[in-house]
Amino acid sequence: MRHLTFIFAILFMVSCDKEDTSSCIIDYANDKKEGMCDGAEVKEYTFEGKVVYLVDYKCCCDYFSPVLDENCIELGALGGLIGNTKINGKEFDKEATFVKVVWKK
Repeated sequence: MRHLTFIFAILFMVSCDKEDTSSCIIDYANDKKEGMCDGAEVKEYTFEGKVVYLVDYKCCCDYFSPVLDENCIELGALGGLIGNTKINGKEFDKEATFVKVVWKK
């Protein structure tokens, strides 16, 4: 009986579907959505060996698009009036690999 319980416990853990997107990212997007234009997105990328999220407000050129890590810590921001293209001194478009859109308004 003990072995059977152990097997069921293992099967349960393996079958649990881990949420792919950090919940703080979704919370962040939902909190900011009133200031976002239609079509705004949160996109997942890999950058510097880590998962990061680009928040694209889709509004006007003076909005920055923050880049956040899995813990919602801002690593930097892209765009804006100055047209910033770098995060941690690296060209984001050249160094980052797009994974998927995780949230859309």
